[in-house]
Amino acid sequence: MTKLNPMKILFLALIPLTGCITAKTPSPQIKASNQIGNPAHVALDQRMKAARKPCGFVSVGYMDVKEGQEEAYIEVESQWKKIHEHLAAEGKILSWGMAKARPNKMGFEYITWRLVRSLGSLDHIYDWDAIGEWMGKEKLAALLAKTPQTRDIIGQEVLALEDYTLSRLTDSPQNLDAKSMSFNWDFMTPAEGKAAEYAAIESSVFLPMHQKRQEIQPGYLFWNLQRQVFRSGKASKALYRTVNAFRNDVPQLSQEAQQQINANIPGFPEGMTYADVQKLRSMQRVTFDVIYQVDENMSAEAQMRSALLGTWTHTNPDGSYRTKVMTPYSEQLSFYKPDGTLIQRRDPIPFRVQINGTEKLFTAFFQNGGTWTASFDMKDGLWYEQKRGLLKNGKLTDTAPDEYWVYHRGSKP
Repeated sequence: MTKLNPMKILFLALIPLTGCITAKTPSPQIKASNQIGNPAHVALDQRMKAARKPCGFVSVGYMDVKEGQEEAYIEVESQWKKIHEHLAAEGKILSWGMAKARPNKMGFEYITWRLVRSLGSLDHIYDWDAIGEWMGKEKLAALLAKTPQTRDIIGQEVLALEDYTLSRLTDSPQNLDAKSMSFNWDFMTPAEGKAAEYAAIESSVFLPMHQKRQEIQPGYLFWNLQRQVFRSGKASKALYRTVNAFRNDVPQLSQEAQQQINANIPGFPEGMTYADVQKLRSMQRVTFDVIYQVDENMSAEAQMRSALLGTWTHTNPDGSYRTKVMTPYSEQLSFYKPDGTLIQRRDPIPFRVQINGTEKLFTAFFQNGGTWTASFDMKDGLWYEQKRGLLKNGKLTDTAPDEYWVYHRGSKP
């Protein structure tokens, strides 16, 4: 038995998010669908979607550029991009970006955003002493002084990611330049008393449409549904947003080609029309062109997920052992006798890695709808995983916290 000490479990001063940031918001739960013979079976694709959730929250700042300062402002944000690349690599954020609005009636100019897993993490992103150490204190001080000379923050908000499309794991990754990306941000205000009905239709009707479009439409990137949980200043009061992201460097399809694609997109359910949807909400659209974005593959989560790929083995004191075969977002456990005889091989289980600074968590999503979250770390080529888990189905466990499985690379003891 291996024992270790238990693992420690502005948009800054520039955007002071007060009050709401530390509020506790329940994590989205996987809904179990009842099936004959298995009262709580959750389909693999549903569990995989939960494991692959891109983020928990989006923190947005609305920027009003001062007269004659647009070029200087863009240069300032290029320096903030470097800071946020470091923060992503440290596990403080998942990504960061900046975009310019096309002419619009809502009066928006520029926005910046940060993707994070939890609300609480927004309180601990910026350690100015640490940033000054690697960046240089004088350079950081100059940036902090220059930034407010180029723009004013006129609003801020935090949005919860409610639903989303995903690329297929078999798809080749698109290594995009940020400036080749644009998105339509639709500000949705539900009719009085219709918020729940409106949100349900986005997930049940529009999500399948956008998921299919993402799979077959050249240049279409993704769709998100976001819900506002905090706002201040001139941030829109619209409760919901949808994001339709697309490549702006892909030639527009011919009318015939577009019609062929549209013919394969799911339609409205029988008896429903777009006019019915319009009764549920009003919509205002602003199109943004991305200028900078931190590659999400640079994040500590993505780097750790990549480091876990392959086969790992833990050997028990009696010589029996277990192996884990790790593929992107899934693990498969097998158990062996000391002589190598297979005892059991489990079905693949979707997993998610979550990193917040020095804290690393591994969450598995099981068929019965339950989850198992354990602290873990990698050191000297070994993978240490806490046996008890920190959370089981969202509740703290009370077994020994200092016992760990220790895995080494390879399929044999």
